Amino acid sequence: MVIKPLFPPAVMLAILLGAAGLALFGVAKAGWNGGRKVGAMARILLVAVIVFAMGLRPMVPNGKARSDALNVDCLFVVDTTLSMWAGDYGYSLQKGTRIDGATSICSHMVNELTGSSFAIVTFGNRARVLAPFTQDVRTLEDALDVLMPPSQYAAAGSSMSAPIEKMGQLLESSSQRGDRKTIVVFISDGETTNDSEQASYADLAQYVDGGLVIGVGTTEGATMSVGEGWSKNTVIDPETGEDAISKLDEENLKQIASEMGLQYIHAEKPGDVDEMLLTLRDEAQDTLSEREELMLYDDIYWIGAFPLMGLLGWELYQIVVKRRL
Repeated sequence: MVIKPLFPPAVMLAILLGAAGLALFGVAKAGWNGGRKVGAMARILLVAVIVFAMGLRPMVPNGKARSDALNVDCLFVVDTTLSMWAGDYGYSLQKGTRIDGATSICSHMVNELTGSSFAIVTFGNRARVLAPFTQDVRTLEDALDVLMPPSQYAAAGSSMSAPIEKMGQLLESSSQRGDRKTIVVFISDGETTNDSEQASYADLAQYVDGGLVIGVGTTEGATMSVGEGWSKNTVIDPETGEDAISKLDEENLKQIASEMGLQYIHAEKPGDVDEMLLTLRDEAQDTLSEREELMLYDDIYWIGAFPLMGLLGWELYQIVVKRRL
């Protein structure tokens, strides 16, 4: 049996001793007969002991599990331009936004590539590193949860060239971390709405061992909605005064994939990337940096709740039924 205290034992002990001391002092000052005083003091001490034992969080072994740490760095590059809030991701009648599709694909891959390191770069008017390479899944989830659309009034047009510099920095750092397999997952609708010439991704190919360029959305296009609740509104095309329509540009994405030596796919659900994941996991078995057996444990602190409820129930009975404080 092992213990994993919910709080530092010294802190719990000090708090419980203080509370029990005050309760015992109150009992000692009460005008009760000796037997009743002894019984009340014993119950107070027993409650303190049970609570302290539960706070230590005792656990018992329950088998073993293997933990693998993969020598894999996975860089997610996610388009966060306004067009990614178009509602044409998915294959059902109840479609979601493209950004919802992008985040669900990232989450799916994180779950399937447990033990790898992940980083996230987003790009709109400019590129941002939301998370450098890390194995902290919570950091990645938090970064994906806070993706917000740019203001439709501040958006300056989108360019597929925006993330190249940030990607280069992260990919180069990965290449310097020893014998690691580096993959890129680039998720976008490929739409370019400014007049700038698109830069080439070819220089990044030297750092990339595999991955995917994933297109989300449809070539028929869809409107874009921003805001929530009563403030939700559809983006208007300032030139026509009509609802703006954003369309998937697969040719642009295929060009980016070709320059980095990657495969292009169109995704309508997270499972569309599973074929690539299966290949990657098979290859990654040869790049395990760590493989260890971890002992699994079950909590047993909850057992103390039964005598604790009994003692508290007795006190409640004394107060409500016997009218004794």
